Amino acid sequence: MFRRAKKNVSVIEIGKDWLKIVQAQLFIKEKKVSRVVVEKISGLSDDLISEKLKNLAKSEDINSLYLCLCVPHAQATVKSIELPSTHEDEIRNMLDLQIGKQTPFSREEVIFDHAVLNISEEGYSKVLLVIIHKDIVERFLNIIHGAGLKTDNIGLSSEGLLKWAEISCHSRISDDSFILMDVDYDSCDFEVIHEKHIIFSRNISFGMADFTGDKGEWRKKITEQLNHCLYAFQNEFPEKETLKLVITGADRINEAIDIEDMKKDLNMAIELVPQFKNIPEKREFRDDELSAEVSYPELLGLVLTYPEHDINLIPQELLLEREVKEKGKNLFLCGAYIFLFILLGSVFFLGKIYNKERYLGQIQDKLENIRPKVEKLENMTEKIMIIEARQKTKDYSLNLIHEIHGLISPDIHLTSIIYDGKTHFTLRGTSKNTSEVFKFVNSLEESGFFINVKAKYATKRNEGDKELTDFEIVCPLEIPLENDVKEKK
Repeated sequence: MFRRAKKNVSVIEIGKDWLKIVQAQLFIKEKKVSRVVVEKISGLSDDLISEKLKNLAKSEDINSLYLCLCVPHAQATVKSIELPSTHEDEIRNMLDLQIGKQTPFSREEVIFDHAVLNISEEGYSKVLLVIIHKDIVERFLNIIHGAGLKTDNIGLSSEGLLKWAEISCHSRISDDSFILMDVDYDSCDFEVIHEKHIIFSRNISFGMADFTGDKGEWRKKITEQLNHCLYAFQNEFPEKETLKLVITGADRINEAIDIEDMKKDLNMAIELVPQFKNIPEKREFRDDELSAEVSYPELLGLVLTYPEHDINLIPQELLLEREVKEKGKNLFLCGAYIFLFILLGSVFFLGKIYNKERYLGQIQDKLENIRPKVEKLENMTEKIMIIEARQKTKDYSLNLIHEIHGLISPDIHLTSIIYDGKTHFTLRGTSKNTSEVFKFVNSLEESGFFINVKAKYATKRNEGDKELTDFEIVCPLEIPLENDVKEKK
């Protein structure tokens, strides 16, 4: 039995300190996480990171056809804005004009994408805008290119975190707003989710690397950062109330957070959700391979929903370049197929012509071989036919002479009878009367042996006291002997 080839989807995040890779295996109706790899890269150059990634690509079977890059929230600007349009093209154009107001960089220096959160009855669209500097994306692309990889999909960690929440916390996602905080090694993602959309997003420069073992000190700092984010959210969305806080992230977070104390500090419901809760995994997947200080929910969300992502930060010029190359490749292949079709048709056609010419040549060779025999047979056949005709008409001349003799009157004297052997008898003689000559001509015509009998001449002359007429009569045969011979042929 043949085994079906595996299809591995890979999501790579190149952070400040860690290189993370999460893989999922594609099945007919589902994906299952099959591998999580994490490598320390702090202090390494981009070339060394590429070399490390190149080795991992070989050992972990990373396929560029199913590859997504994850940009950490800390590297991007994420904002929620409202625009007076519901048409995608108009929204894109408005955002293009808004970039200069939202960042200190020019339009040419950044890459942006967006996701529509909701549309109001008044015709306004709430849009999540994501902006990232081109240099950051180009650095990530150069690193994976150095590893022999490429991708057309660059996602954002915040969207991956939302997708993770839909899988791990699907029973908690409702129409009410809640806060989702992902605690990573050197930062935290603060996302406010409402109706399955991120409506507010912040990055906190504080993570597990800041935990020194003192829970009270760590809780005090994280609570302070959370209050700043809550204050900013309430200023932007005064009509919305957050009911609870869901915390996930690095496994060591259990050592750093005292849930009951944080509930008192923030005066809100708090739930700690393990990052791999409800995540579909393969049996051979092992948690003990992971670093306890690193967070994976954003990669898990992206890998399990690939390629259905709303945000893609791939440079447009790169997409256009690859599209042109793809079209060129398709045109080349199309031309190659047409050329191959013509070539095969020509080979087939020329092959048939060659076979016919070869067959004709064989026939001609055989004809040349039998030609002497055929010519010999033709000559023999002609001789036989002549002999048969002569045999058939051997008494014909005598019968004609007998017929002529019976038609001659006593006044006519024949001096010669000439027969050419084929079609004509010529009679020459002398008559006492010219009228007898023409009677003789009429008699020959009516005999049935001759046709178109004519007197070639009838000349009078005197001999003594007598007047004589010399004549010559041409008598074509009714049935020439030569016709009979031709019919035989």
